[in-house]
Amino acid sequence: MKKVAVCFSGQPRFADIGCIFNRQYFETEETSVDYFLHTWDTQTIAEVVVKHDKDKLIRDLNECYPFKRIEITGYNIIDEWLEENPNCCYWKDPEKQETECEIGHAGNYQAYGMFFSANRSFKLLEDNYDIVYRMRLDCAINYNSAAPIADAISWAENKLPDGMYTTDMTLKRGKTKIVDILYFGSHSASQMLYEPILDIMKFCITDPKINERHFHTHTGWSHIYKFSNVKLRTYKNPLPHKLIREPATKIPKEEMSWKAMAKVSQKWDGINAHWSNTRRDYDMPSTF
Repeated sequence: MKKVAVCFSGQPRFADIGCIFNRQYFETEETSVDYFLHTWDTQTIAEVVVKHDKDKLIRDLNECYPFKRIEITGYNIIDEWLEENPNCCYWKDPEKQETECEIGHAGNYQAYGMFFSANRSFKLLEDNYDIVYRMRLDCAINYNSAAPIADAISWAENKLPDGMYTTDMTLKRGKTKIVDILYFGSHSASQMLYEPILDIMKFCITDPKINERHFHTHTGWSHIYKFSNVKLRTYKNPLPHKLIREPATKIPKEEMSWKAMAKVSQKWDGINAHWSNTRRDYDMPSTF
């Protein structure tokens, strides 16, 4: 029996839909799965911010997954972190490296929350696992088309025990953009990646060669992988997944299917969904 940890992080969106697909991928006769979650007491849907009652939110989330541990914090913790690290603000003019800030700048402010949540989610683990997944609550895995989880466990244990796997990376103008939806790897590699996130984030966004202009939700991960010395590879076996979008909530429960959910979500995106993996396998570039 292989021990699997699934660390969810980020805003508490659409867990009731994601669990329909994800639990059938993770929970098999060969796996013992523990679910963990760090999330926020607010969520944003269609640019509307919704405040949650924590007790009700915990009850609702536990109806979706049998969570072993849940931590819910307010986004004010990011403001407090920014106050403690005044140079970690969004520079109005990054070229001048001014400390005058626009703390509410959406791209970087959201990035702070994403990396903070990933760090806190991993810290909820109390045991060692054969494989650790980090993913968003609003991510759904197409379990019917995915390679068995046993394949991913084998890759994590044997092919790259000191590294992590993603399903999508792109290299553009010398910089690596990594899809932030889902990663997996060994427990030791996950520990190397997630534990130092806040220190690496602070270093990167105060470094004049990187700064906040180049540290956001996607490219920020490339810096974190580089400075944590964790290798990243593309998982070449099928692991199709999709971000769930608000129109999917209108699908009646008895009509919910991967095809129906993905269709309305992709239409909402207006861009190509993550139907399949890229087939490239390369090291992180040494410079960004």
